[in-house]
Amino acid sequence: MKTRLICMYSMAAVALFSLFAFRSANESELTLLMRDIFDEAMAAKQAIAAGEEPKFEIDLDAILTAKATVDAKTSNPNYRPRAEAYLEAMEAFKTSEVAQRKKAFNAVVDACMACHRSVCPGPMMRIQKLYFKNTD
Repeated sequence: MKTRLICMYSMAAVALFSLFAFRSANESELTLLMRDIFDEAMAAKQAIAAGEEPKFEIDLDAILTAKATVDAKTSNPNYRPRAEAYLEAMEAFKTSEVAQRKKAFNAVVDACMACHRSVCPGPMMRIQKLYFKNTD
C-alpha cells in the first residue's frame, strides 16, 4: 500500500512537471516578459506601500522587440505607441517624488491597461490588482 502511494505521488509529480515544462516551452517571449513585468510591478507596489524604494531589474525596452504568440498583436497599430507610452510612464515613475509615487505608479498601470484594452484584453483583471486604491 505504501509503495503504491509513493508510486502514485511520483507519477503525479512527473505529470505536473511535464505540464509546466511544456507550457513554458510554448509561451512567447512577450508572454513571459509580461508575466515578469507583472511580478516586478507587484513587488514594486508592495515596496511602495511599505515605504521602501522599489527595484526594477527587467529590461523594459524588450517590450518593443519581444516576439508575441500571435504576431498580429505586436503588429497591431496600437501596440507600439502604447508600449512607448508605458516606457514613458515608467520613466516618469522612476523620477517621481516619493510623495507622488503612488499616483505615478497608477499612471504606469493606466498605461498597461490602455494597451491591453486595445490589443490583448485577457490579463486586464489581473493588472487591475496593481492599482493603489488610495493615492494620498
